[in-house]
Amino acid sequence: MKIAVTVGLGARSETTIDGLINRAQEIESNGFHGMWLPNAFSFDLAIVGDERALDSHLKRLEEAGATDLQAQLISTGPGTAARTFEYLASRSK
Repeated sequence: MKIAVTVGLGARSETTIDGLINRAQEIESNGFHGMWLPNAFSFDLAIVGDERALDSHLKRLEEAGATDLQAQLISTGPGTAARTFEYLASRSK
């Protein structure tokens, strides 16, 4: 599944052009397929849980025919957004 990451809001808000460039380079170096800048807060689907739960949900999406995922990382505590970023990077192909 191709996975992209939303930047510019949420747990890790990039507030400068240099910050966006650095984040884009980090995203690319971790194997993600894209980066999105939002224009509004609206989400079609929420996937919540640990890595095992995410594996299950992502598998169901792929079985349903999904080929791309646009992920918005939302922090629920210290380090959770970074942990999710690392997990999604490991799943991005």
